[in-house]
Amino acid sequence: MAGNTDQTLQIHIAGRADGSLNSAVNTAQKALSGLGRIAGTIAKTAAIAVGAATTVAVGFAKQAVETGMVFDSSMSQVAATMGTSMDQIQDLREFALEMGSTTAFSATQAAEALNYMALAGYDAETSMTMLPTVLNLAAAGGMELATASDMVTDAQSALGLTTEQASAMV
Repeated sequence: MAGNTDQTLQIHIAGRADGSLNSAVNTAQKALSGLGRIAGTIAKTAAIAVGAATTVAVGFAKQAVETGMVFDSSMSQVAATMGTSMDQIQDLREFALEMGSTTAFSATQAAEALNYMALAGYDAETSMTMLPTVLNLAAAGGMELATASDMVTDAQSALGLTTEQASAMV
């Protein structure tokens, strides 16, 4: 019987070892499976973030190109109204860009103000002198650039003011 008991004990211990080993393997597999799900979630999140960043970058680039096109179109209108070419108003173009970066108005809005002044008969030099005055009046009065430009050019013409006098008046 002693031999029998030894064999039973060996079988019983071997069975427990097999069970513990299987349990450990199952636990490891579950842990690895959980890590796989986490890695998959991280990969999906990263893909979504990269996709969103790409969409934003493309949208920004598209907007920048469209803004540049609108500005160039506005400056073409100024050149046409003044009866000159784009090459001849390069200084005016650069000044509109500067006004767009240093005032409450965009470069395109500054170009539109230049066009209003060109419609009033201002040349490029006079327009550059009067643009800050028109932009300041529009900002201070909370009015549209067309209205501010009309007020300045009409007053200057009607009263026979120099550009300095018109600026002082505003």
